[in-house]
Order: sequence, then structure tokens, then C-alpha cells
Amino acid sequence: ETRLDWVPARVIADPVEKSSRRARSSDTVTGQILPYITGAREELFVSSAYFVPLRQGVDLLGGLAERGVEVTVLTNSMDSTDVLSVYGHYALWRNALLRRDVALWELRADSARPDRDRLGLGASQSSLHTKAFAIDRRHLFVGSFNWDPRSVWINTEMGILIDSPALATEATELFSKTLVENAYRVTLNDEGDLLWEERRDARTLVLHRGEPIDSHWRALMSRLYALLPIGGQL
Repeated sequence: ETRLDWVPARVIADPVEKSSRRARSSDTVTGQILPYITGAREELFVSSAYFVPLRQGVDLLGGLAERGVEVTVLTNSMDSTDVLSVYGHYALWRNALLRRDVALWELRADSARPDRDRLGLGASQSSLHTKAFAIDRRHLFVGSFNWDPRSVWINTEMGILIDSPALATEATELFSKTLVENAYRVTLNDEGDLLWEERRDARTLVLHRGEPIDSHWRALMSRLYALLPIGGQL
């Protein structure tokens, strides 16, 4: 049985002037959702298929974490991404985010399970496509907006901002519960090296000291892309 909840919601969309750089920043999707993000007090959960924070994003998310907000980001791993150039430039900012207490999770390419469909993560080749975030178990945003420069400055995006503690709490709890089963937890050890934690089952935790990959060719290509000065276009 499908349950319907009637809740306050509004559509947020970029004006067409954005494509020609003539839109006011306050009228864009970014300008309209930013006050909600910066106003977070307890939790911010982000699911973004393409996540390239650049320095501005690191400062935004790191600043939230430093004032006590639990900031969690889910994006694609190297094996699950369908755009290696985006992954290569995301990877440049991992250490900076982790050093500022932002929790990073990367979707595993081997975790195609029914619970992912409930999360809205069902996609071809085990790739994350969801673009959503939840704030303080009250506001839930779902749309086309990725946390990357292309969505912020170039593409015209849209989404629905929902004001519902019930729906936002449900999404947050489902998001939190399924992360462990579907994604690697990326951390730093005492020497500043990246580690990937993979929960196989309730009693098995695998610690990868190198990036878990199936293709060394894809790894090489992502690192080559990271050398190109294209981060602001991704």
C-alpha cells in the first residue's frame, strides 16, 4: 500500500538567464538553497552523484562541521562513477574535507541490492545518480542539482524543497542505515593516509589501505584528468 503525505514543498529552478551568466545569484538554485544549508544546526546529509567541492565547498562544509553540524557526503567511488574526470577532481579535495571532519562515503560498485532501490539509488552498473540532501531532519531537497561547479555556475537545474520533519527524518534514517551496507567509509590514519572501510557483514570489516579499484587503467585516467585545469567546468 502506498502512503501519501501532504507536506509543504516548493519547486526551485534556475532562471534561463543563468545560461548566459546574466542571472542574479540570489535567483539561482544555489542562491536559494544556500541559506538552508548554512543554517543547519545538527545534521546535513548529502547524496551527490558528481561531487567536486573546490575550496569554496570545503570551506562551507568544513565550517559547518567545525561548529558542530554532523556533515555526511555520499558520492561515487572510482569503480562506480561514470565520469572519471569528475572523480579525479573530487579526489583532490578528499584529504581537505576529512581533515575538517566531513564524513565521506563512496558507493561500492558491488552492492546492487533491493535496499538501494528504497534509497532511490537504483542505477545502471551500480552507479549513484541521486541528487538530494537533508537538513536537521526537517528540510529535504531532491532534484537535478549536483554539488559541483557545473551545477552551480553552468547548467540550469531544478529541484523540490520539502519542509517536512517526517519525510526528512525518514530519509535521513534510511540514508544513515544503508550507508554501511552500500558504501566505503573514507578516513585518514594518523599519518594522513587515506583508508577505505568496507563492511562485509555484521562481523566483518575490511580495511583497504589503497583505493579499492577493479581497473588500473581507470585509476590512471582519473589521475590524468586531475592534472588538467578543468575543475571549474565539471
